[in-house]
Amino acid sequence: MHRKKIVQSKFRRHLAKAKNAFYAISGMGVRPQGLNQLTATNIYKSIVMPVALYGSELWNNMTNTDMTNLNRLQHFMVKVIQGFHTRTRSDMCESMLGLYRLSAEVDKRKLLFLHRLLSLPNQTVSKQIFVVKYLSFLNDRGSVKLGFIPDISNIALKYGLQSILNIYVNTNILPTKREWKVLVKAAVETYEEREWQ
Repeated sequence: MHRKKIVQSKFRRHLAKAKNAFYAISGMGVRPQGLNQLTATNIYKSIVMPVALYGSELWNNMTNTDMTNLNRLQHFMVKVIQGFHTRTRSDMCESMLGLYRLSAEVDKRKLLFLHRLLSLPNQTVSKQIFVVKYLSFLNDRGSVKLGFIPDISNIALKYGLQSILNIYVNTNILPTKREWKVLVKAAVETYEEREWQ
């Protein structure tokens, strides 16, 4: 229980840093009647988003509240960039700028990190640990509910990429970095567009 409170307070501090980064760039013209909205969005994506998602590849055991707070952070910033009222529908504001929810960006980063992990040489300890723990998780899904392995497994299942992960574990065949990036991007886009609809 104590550890959970520490993680939540760290997450809140992390969101506060992202908000501070956004306020810092709003002085550069990222605000209503400032820069072009698409230019402001590019600045947001290159400065604020990395601050908000720093280390997100290893986040796990995130509650629905944590993800909601993360998404709300972007909802707020997107409305400020476009000069919309705070009660404007968030999904419309994000789609006008070509952005997906931040939680989807977290999932995307985790899946890209997974490919980097599996691309390591076979004798690498971290890769060996992952494969052994993943196989153990597949054999007894009920025993482990928290941590990186169940989290990445659920994300792969959510985006329909579980079969590729299972093929790799059985045959050691992995798509190239470019192919994996295209697969992940397409899967996340399809899922998010379905959520919008």
